[in-house]
Amino acid sequence: MDTNRLGIMPEPKLSKESEHNLVFKPITLDSLSEIEPFLHRQCYRTCDFSIGGIYMWVDYFGYEYCISQDTLFIKGGEEDNLQNTAFAVPVGKLNLQESLPLLKEYCCRHNVPFILSAVPEPAALEIQQLYGCPITELPDWGDYLYNAVDLATLVGHRFNKKRNRVNKFKSTYPDYRYEMITSQNLPEITAFFETYKQEYQKDSLLFTYEESKVVQVLHEYEKLKFEGGALRVSGQIVAF
Repeated sequence: MDTNRLGIMPEPKLSKESEHNLVFKPITLDSLSEIEPFLHRQCYRTCDFSIGGIYMWVDYFGYEYCISQDTLFIKGGEEDNLQNTAFAVPVGKLNLQESLPLLKEYCCRHNVPFILSAVPEPAALEIQQLYGCPITELPDWGDYLYNAVDLATLVGHRFNKKRNRVNKFKSTYPDYRYEMITSQNLPEITAFFETYKQEYQKDSLLFTYEESKVVQVLHEYEKLKFEGGALRVSGQIVAF
């Protein structure tokens, strides 16, 4: 699924300028519990509307959040230019015709362009119908979305390559074992990743950021209440 950027200019419809001022604050580990319920109240399937997606990129994009009128607003840097401010599609009680003017009012008050970024396709189409704004596709930031049953069964011609790789792995490493990540194996998984980082260094600031965030997530894994799995071959962790 593609994500998109929209530059939109709906007219504010607020009767009192100070009535619904949006006040943003940084997203921290402690604030995730306040944000999470709003993510369950929307139907978008992109990672930008998941706790994992938000927390993994919170430092890179400088995410901040505001909850107003039972609606979640998130702002951060624009994908291609972190110096520019961009906003996620608001989710919560307010519909887009109600929430977008609040963001427009915020932008007018702070003298910044009104840009929505990481916009899922359904929201992009709805907003374009409302305001006729231009849509810019962001192919480098799109998500791969699969049907869960398809990935579990790998049935059909289009999954031949994936199915062949799974079968090759099973035949090459017949003693492999899959297990859930728990507090018991977490230290071993963390040590494995530290070794991996040394062996597969890449000259990329983005890759370095992702590595550092994975380490942070592993250290805070139980607080985040994430779920994950690991593969062992000959008793050793080889992937997670």
